[in-house]
Amino acid sequence: MMASRRKTIRPHLGPARLAGLLAAMLLAPAMAAAEVTSTDANGFGIVQQRNLPGVTPQQAWAAMTRRVGSWWDPSHTWSGDASKLNLEAKPDGCFCEWLPNGGWAEHMRVVYLVPGQSLRLRGGLGPLMELGLSGTMTWRVSARETSGDTAAGTLVEWRYIVSGHRPEGFADLAPAVDGVLGQQLDRLADSLASQP
Repeated sequence: MMASRRKTIRPHLGPARLAGLLAAMLLAPAMAAAEVTSTDANGFGIVQQRNLPGVTPQQAWAAMTRRVGSWWDPSHTWSGDASKLNLEAKPDGCFCEWLPNGGWAEHMRVVYLVPGQSLRLRGGLGPLMELGLSGTMTWRVSARETSGDTAAGTLVEWRYIVSGHRPEGFADLAPAVDGVLGQQLDRLADSLASQP
């Protein structure tokens, strides 16, 4: 009797796929104001901010923590399907992705949480995991009052600090990661703006 063979998806990137993902990250346009705050031989830091007029902090928080699969770009998932993403905003919660045939990938892990205000995750997103790099990402939401030309709403800020060993340095990687995070934050802002 011959055992059946099941196709298994592995979250391993071969050299060609890793190079392709890094190239896509490098070519991704940064769609809004952001800043690579530092880059050195040990890693880099990024800050992304978006002012979301007419959006309450509660709406922004709920979208970020309960509906990540509705706004995350599917081209930046292992499965190609953002609906397979789940973020558990709780102690030791997983920002995970479900893969076919019972597979899964842990993108990041919750290490700090102030519900409705701040969430800190630890891990390496996308190719950073394959490269053995790790990071700490902090998501914050805060209310914004009407001021001058700025309408009341919510300020969303993401900070990502990445470190690890990469002999070729981080000068090329930091702007690529910044661009990808900018795309995700823009997609979050667009999804909130389109809600009734």
